[in-house]
Amino acid sequence: MITGPSTSSRRSCGAWMTDSGSMSAVAVARDRLVFGAVAAASVVVLFVPTAPGVPPFPYADKVIHLLLFTALAWTACRAGLGVRACVLGLVAYAALSELVQAILLPSRSGSWLDLAADVLGVGLGIALNIVLDRAVSRAGRHTMGP
Repeated sequence: MITGPSTSSRRSCGAWMTDSGSMSAVAVARDRLVFGAVAAASVVVLFVPTAPGVPPFPYADKVIHLLLFTALAWTACRAGLGVRACVLGLVAYAALSELVQAILLPSRSGSWLDLAADVLGVGLGIALNIVLDRAVSRAGRHTMGP
């Protein structure tokens, strides 16, 4: 049976645990694979030149940055990265991506607002993990019986 996070998992942003207090090898592999896929998608989104054109709605670029880094943080936490590593690593990645866009990619431009959206996304992804872990933990306590 899957239950909420143990105390040690809270340090790693949370991970759903088995009754024995550890994640199954399949769950760990799955979560790491998903994080890898999201990280690979982020490279495409952040570094592949974009075609000029009108965005689908105002601030679409900022929304994309927010959602991308929310997904990165959420999947990084699910994959077992600690909160500190997740925050530091993803904020550094966000800053580096904006520098690369500003300096090395002529078809892209770096933006402080994009960086702000990225950092907000990291916070939202971690918060999402905390909320879901608490919900799973509560649900596990209610189903376990007396």
